[in-house]
Amino acid sequence: MTGTPIKHPKPILSSRPLEEYCTPGASYRVDQVPVDDEVILQVVNFTPAIDKHRPAVIFVAGWVSHIDGWHEVLLEMTADFPVLYVETRDKASAQVNRKADHCVAALAGDLAAVVSHYRLAHNDYLMLGSSLGGTAILECFHQLQAKPSCLVLIGPNAEFRLPPLGHSIIRLFPPCLYLAIRPLVKLYLRLFRLDVQADHAQYAKYKRVLDTADPWKLKRGMLALATYQVWDRLAGINRPTLVIGGTHDVMHEPDNLRRMVTMLPRASTWTWAPTGRRTAGRWCSGCESIWVGFSTRPSADSQESCPPNPGRQAYVSYL
Repeated sequence: MTGTPIKHPKPILSSRPLEEYCTPGASYRVDQVPVDDEVILQVVNFTPAIDKHRPAVIFVAGWVSHIDGWHEVLLEMTADFPVLYVETRDKASAQVNRKADHCVAALAGDLAAVVSHYRLAHNDYLMLGSSLGGTAILECFHQLQAKPSCLVLIGPNAEFRLPPLGHSIIRLFPPCLYLAIRPLVKLYLRLFRLDVQADHAQYAKYKRVLDTADPWKLKRGMLALATYQVWDRLAGINRPTLVIGGTHDVMHEPDNLRRMVTMLPRASTWTWAPTGRRTAGRWCSGCESIWVGFSTRPSADSQESCPPNPGRQAYVSYL
């Protein structure tokens, strides 16, 4: 897969060197991908040590998230699949004009540009997204000339709810005072949007994300996302789609995930329940195992319906 190696990139926020995110023997490089006149993204381009002739994976993480949260998943995935880990325009590594849009449609357009940049062929790649990354995949599907063979969506957002008066407060609050309001955002997440007792690791992850977020991008993103809904995009997505949710994942609204599955023409669902030490970090590995089995399904143009437990035959012991 071709790309332009970046010479002097902004740092990708991570707690370890990037070579530690791929399985031993696999390699990586960081590509610079211009997606429009105002935005240049960084894409971590992972290549397995042995070419197993698997389709490429476009991997889109959630809003302002870090690659750290996907360390275990990338270690597993890069043993078998070429992976294009896309740092979207909301990430600190993206070169973005301050006036650039941060709506879901803009993120979707970026993904379509990435597919075009790497010249990915019809039905010869997969798309995997988490949270807002999954939403952007659903939004971009209709823009793609070369369609993916299947979609895997981990907690995709159907809509983005702000607290009462939240939109007005965000619009009026200057980004330079973000440090003052950040504790209130964390408190709101803790009290109203996360099940902290059931999965404290998820809360810790969001705290780290908020601590390193770009306040200018954060403000523009929150204002743009506040009015978005995905529902009218779902009926035309004719690829096998696996929607993964968590029993205690209040942030991604389980009722909305169930509604998504009923509206997507070829959807399956898998719900993860944390037990013991299997908190959000362990969920990632379990999801990836389910996904690897799902991704080896028959051609996306087949009319075969999705099984109720994709990948379970090969990967149930791993979970």
